[in-house]
Amino acid sequence: MGLLGLWLITSSAAAGMPGPSWGKPSPPALPPPPPPRMAAGYQHSLYVALNGALWAWGDNTFGQLGDATLSSHTTPAQVPGLEHVVTVAAGARHSLAVLEDGTVWAWGDNRYGQLGDGTLARRVSPVQVLGLPKVRAVAAGYEHSLALGQDGTLWAWGFNGSGQLGDGSNLQRATPVKVPLMGAVSIAAGRAHSLAVTRDGGVWSWGENVHGQLGSAAPLNRYTPDWIPSVHGVKAVAAGGRHSLALLEDGTVWTWGANTTGQLGDGSLYPSRPPAPVFGLSQVVSIAAGGAFSLAVTATGDVYAWGDNSTGQLGEGSRATRTSPVLIASGSNIVSVTAGYAHALSSSSDGTLQAWGDNGQGQLGESTGLAFSVIPIIVHGGWPQSTPPLVQRVVRSATGLEHSLVVRSDGTVWAMGLNDRGQVGDGTYLPRNTPVQVADLTNIQAVAAGYNHSLALRSDGTVWAWGDGFSGQLGNGAGTFQTTPEQVLGLTNAVAIAAGFGFSLAVRSDGTAWAWGDNLYGQLGNGTTSSAFTPVQVVGLSSIVSVSAGIGHTLAVRADGTAWAWGNNANTQLGDGTTAPRSIPVQVPGLANVRALSAGESHSLAVLEDGTVWGWGSNQAWQLGMIGHASLPTQLPNFTGAAAVAAGERHSLILLADGSVWGLGDNVHAQLGPGSSTYFPVQIPGLPAITALASNWRHTIAVDTSGTFWGWGDTGRGQLGVGTGAQVSPTQVPGLTGQRALAAWDGVSASVGLDGRLWTWGWNTSGQLGDGTTFSRGTPAPVPSLDSVQSVTTGDGHTLALRSDKTLWAWGTNLYGQLGIGSRLQEEAPVRVASLANVKAMEAEGRHTLAVLEDGSVWAWGNNSHGQLGNGTMDQEAHPLPSQVPGLTSGVDVTTGWDFSAALRADGTVWTWGTNIWGQLGDGTRTNRPTAGPVLGLTDVIQITAGGSSMLALKSDGTVWGWGNSFLDAPWDGTHPPGSVPLQIQGLSAVQQVARGDGFFMALKTDGTLWAWGINFIGELGDGTITPRSSPVQILTGVTAVEAGTFHSLAVRTDGTVWAWGDNAYGALGQEPSRAMPLSIPLP
Repeated sequence: MGLLGLWLITSSAAAGMPGPSWGKPSPPALPPPPPPRMAAGYQHSLYVALNGALWAWGDNTFGQLGDATLSSHTTPAQVPGLEHVVTVAAGARHSLAVLEDGTVWAWGDNRYGQLGDGTLARRVSPVQVLGLPKVRAVAAGYEHSLALGQDGTLWAWGFNGSGQLGDGSNLQRATPVKVPLMGAVSIAAGRAHSLAVTRDGGVWSWGENVHGQLGSAAPLNRYTPDWIPSVHGVKAVAAGGRHSLALLEDGTVWTWGANTTGQLGDGSLYPSRPPAPVFGLSQVVSIAAGGAFSLAVTATGDVYAWGDNSTGQLGEGSRATRTSPVLIASGSNIVSVTAGYAHALSSSSDGTLQAWGDNGQGQLGESTGLAFSVIPIIVHGGWPQSTPPLVQRVVRSATGLEHSLVVRSDGTVWAMGLNDRGQVGDGTYLPRNTPVQVADLTNIQAVAAGYNHSLALRSDGTVWAWGDGFSGQLGNGAGTFQTTPEQVLGLTNAVAIAAGFGFSLAVRSDGTAWAWGDNLYGQLGNGTTSSAFTPVQVVGLSSIVSVSAGIGHTLAVRADGTAWAWGNNANTQLGDGTTAPRSIPVQVPGLANVRALSAGESHSLAVLEDGTVWGWGSNQAWQLGMIGHASLPTQLPNFTGAAAVAAGERHSLILLADGSVWGLGDNVHAQLGPGSSTYFPVQIPGLPAITALASNWRHTIAVDTSGTFWGWGDTGRGQLGVGTGAQVSPTQVPGLTGQRALAAWDGVSASVGLDGRLWTWGWNTSGQLGDGTTFSRGTPAPVPSLDSVQSVTTGDGHTLALRSDKTLWAWGTNLYGQLGIGSRLQEEAPVRVASLANVKAMEAEGRHTLAVLEDGSVWAWGNNSHGQLGNGTMDQEAHPLPSQVPGLTSGVDVTTGWDFSAALRADGTVWTWGTNIWGQLGDGTRTNRPTAGPVLGLTDVIQITAGGSSMLALKSDGTVWGWGNSFLDAPWDGTHPPGSVPLQIQGLSAVQQVARGDGFFMALKTDGTLWAWGINFIGELGDGTITPRSSPVQILTGVTAVEAGTFHSLAVRTDGTVWAWGDNAYGALGQEPSRAMPLSIPLP
């Protein structure tokens, strides 16, 4: 396939002149557009710095970089021997430059005389093009060149096979020839055609016309310029490979020619021979045409792109072809664009240069070997840069919901904690319990952490983002996850950043604030509630020096010391005395001389220059102390000499000038250190003198005077970097030996020893550990006053134990009566289910419970919203006492899933009832059923287990069968919906036990090997990865029992030890989920 051409002259012009008139154009004359200072060729780029020096980078196979070599380079290098350059053009493999004195210089490929020096010799250094008047603009096609004289004459040289030189022939020219057209003000050269705009606003074209790129209906080449009658009032033109663009004085854009990839922007793939407007574009000031794509910039800094996007040359965050313009930057300071074959460059008013698209030869100026970039990246060169009026403030740590970021003194970023959305930024989704370096980030001045995303501010003023991008909070124009940093589109000269729940903010050096991401409550401050996937300006505010982001509200400090707020206000967190949400900033009354602000979940803090601390918003957990709920700023007593504040989820921290840290509010996760929640300030013990701290959620990272990082609070997901957290491979649970049976669900773990003692650990907010408290813990401890335990089961907040005397005991949450004790009161210690005796087996689910008795009868209690109690009804009433499931006899085992139930009968059949939306009842339908019925075609079953909306059954022959939500990709049998009938799990045989999690499964073989498959978000399969598995993979050997929880798993090995893996958010792996005493965080 032949090479398409490029090339393009870009133009910028002011809008506001009258639109097109329907007749031949006439004076007054249009002023010429300013000459472009950048150019893009096939795989090389050129840029004229403000001091007139020319820089080049990319492919240099033909010497097109002009550095006297044939060596390509991926970073900009100054072209030697050229000074006082005013404009440039780039052909396929040759380059042109115009100097202040009007001379034209050329270098690179010269096989067709496109350098105009009278030879066909390649030139690796610039040579002067002779025989030209003083020139003010040049354009370069694939293998031909154009020059526009200051006197309005037009000149051409190079290849001429299609008549693109316009001299009436098809002979190539090694020296310039005059084109018979006077009064030109703008020119452009495509692959094999040429365009010119004259002073009267008319467009003239010549050269190849196979695809209608000359704007005429007949597909005939033209060898001299011909006027295009259907478009008038034109300011500038751009020529792509085989299509053309015109920018009109009224700010509209018209296109014609080839349209194979939507490069005309008319929503179709049909070519257009007469020019037609691109709908939806107005106030355009600059255009560019690439090989098969197009670009436009508006007067407000909006950048649009359309057409081919195979290498990301549209810069909108994907590689999808676009047949209509898509916005890639909003309200930016970009003033012009240029396009090569498959890459593009943009220039901003502050001199910032960005590039995107193909990088096969380093033409983006990026040296890490990136093949392409789907979003703009800063081109870093040695040319002069402007100095921002606001200085960046160093922020060395940040805390997200369950991850943390720290900046080392060398400018690298290190991250730790939960990584399920890539928020750690190391290129994986693996949880990180110790610090790892964030990929490809250097020279970082500040970091910010949102709920599940991260931001970094580089010293060059660019902002980089990674992690969860579903709401647009990454600012890359897409709603996807990113595991490595990507530059936020259209944002330069940033001096401060902030990250909230699904949204992000930045302050630029000019004092403006920009926001992107979720905007449900107006937290972006742009006067709307529409989310933004690229930065939008916060309206009505200037001279901003800092911002802070909460769950759904934003705070800002202006240079005059006033405080401003916008977004969610349901808990008066905006401090304006109302509960009305605000989509534009409002001033927080009663505050002056504000030093800093901090936004929590639903409360706000301020520290003033006099060292006093003020708060407003929710006081649900006493995070505002004794002042109570405050709709207006109220001073917090007991604080003087404060230097900084940090508002967490439901707690507050105050850093005093002496380096001590004090806290108040919620302490469930030890975010205040040892002790309980408190409305009275307590000092965080064990800390040296602290200089800065971050505590957005439930944990804190602080920096001391030596630069050491300290952490305390929640560490269940590894966010303190001390080794605790999720595990993707099995680890031994300390302190447990001689164990034989297990239970796990929803952050709770339980184990039964050979001596009949029951041990529990993990989540305990509802008393489900049975130790008489509601404190979660990661250390296994025996359940008091309960012995001779035979088996245990855990549900979503409650636990049951079966003793050897066949009595059943229950504790934990009881909202739906799922404890079966006749009440709905929560119990934090075991209580006997008195109405049942001779219990054989039992199973707990979040909202209901099942038991089978020795006589084979099955009993159910708790919630019945989907008929899961099997009594023939579906109701929302609590059922706090067990009732027999009618029609079921000879039961030997039971299991529960989300709102459905199953029983195994002595004859090896399985019976199910309850919700059936995913086919989990296995009856060949997806119809809910409040009565027990058999699973189709399943016999000889010896064990059943349900998890989430799926089920497994183990048959006596050692095979495993499954159905429900996890089996929807099963082949359709022509009768039953996929997943609604049992399907044999391939690759499994000789199985003796199965276990289920929420979307993943375990199988224990008779040889003691343990196998797992299904989802693997946080290591719940235990295979050392977070890769989901569609077929079983081996995990462990020497296993005697296994249990799977919601997101974690347990196994007993032949030596009686217990091993755990997966999620440790609440200590379910036997690791403490919080640290009350601060500890130093070691960095590699």
